[in-house]
Amino acid sequence: KNEDTLKLLKSDKLIDSTEPVSGETIKVKKRLKQNNIYLSLEVKKEKVLSIAKSIITRFAAYLLSGGIIMLLVIYFIGRKMIVLPGDQLFGLNKELEEKNNELKNVKERFELASDAGDLGVWEWDIKSNSLWWDDNMFEIYGKSNDNSILSYEDWRSAVHPEDLAGAEKELENAVKRTGVFKWVFRIILPDKSIKFISASANARHNEYGEVISITGVNWDITEEKLVEKNLWEERNLFVSGPTVVFKWSPEENWPVLYVSPNIKSVLGYKPEELIEGKIDYLELIHADDFENVKHNMLRDLAARKDFFEQQYRLQKKDGSYGWFHDFTSFIRDEKNEVTGINGYIMDIND
Repeated sequence: KNEDTLKLLKSDKLIDSTEPVSGETIKVKKRLKQNNIYLSLEVKKEKVLSIAKSIITRFAAYLLSGGIIMLLVIYFIGRKMIVLPGDQLFGLNKELEEKNNELKNVKERFELASDAGDLGVWEWDIKSNSLWWDDNMFEIYGKSNDNSILSYEDWRSAVHPEDLAGAEKELENAVKRTGVFKWVFRIILPDKSIKFISASANARHNEYGEVISITGVNWDITEEKLVEKNLWEERNLFVSGPTVVFKWSPEENWPVLYVSPNIKSVLGYKPEELIEGKIDYLELIHADDFENVKHNMLRDLAARKDFFEQQYRLQKKDGSYGWFHDFTSFIRDEKNEVTGINGYIMDIND
């Protein structure tokens, strides 16, 4: 409305006067006091916004160089014009500066975490198919950073052939559906050595909801995988022999929570028979040994011992009995209460 526009323009201290020329025209007069320069415009109502925009563009340099503190920031929303005084503008600048410093601090903390944790950062630009790596990524993949432009193929060629299909399928799923990429795969270094990589990434979308890039990290988890492999091999070596591993719950009758698969070859029972409670472990103890086993167990529990050892006979699936050495440890909480019972029995008949 013409009247509202006049009120709004008059509220600006940089404008000396405004007056209607006709029903469709407004005259805006401004005296730039430092140089006795006058600006007088006749503006049609429907073009007031576009001309105001032109004024600001042409005189912004002058206003700044002339040392005028009061600046105008114009936000064009529909057909309204909002004038923001300079002190508010400086407040916005200060807030932006604080946010920028905060972002800088986050970036520095991330870089420290990246360096400390052997974390490699990467970004894949889908449209250009270009790939950006930080220095840690080059180190993880055993490549030198010669500042050449990387592509998706550079990463693809490094992935172990046996893991490539799964990794690419998960990456495609992130682009087309989930927006999240999480995968563990192996890579082959230029010296033919192999590393295990844990990858995690998120997709970035444009205003149309289309994925434009994927940004993520790589961890070198080779050492963890080797430790895991060694433990698995040791476990398999342990449970493939005459030793059966158990985990009991500290409840009445010690229900079995876990038993190693080799119980089938040692005692003849399937693991699920004991885990599902179809067979009670305590009932397998020979009747002549049961009271002694019970007495020793309760004694060691009362004495707050961490484990007990004893030998007794167990009934096998075929009805025969065999002698076993039992080593059982008690898992306790901070109040010294038993929260778990782990152990193993070893066939000692030979």
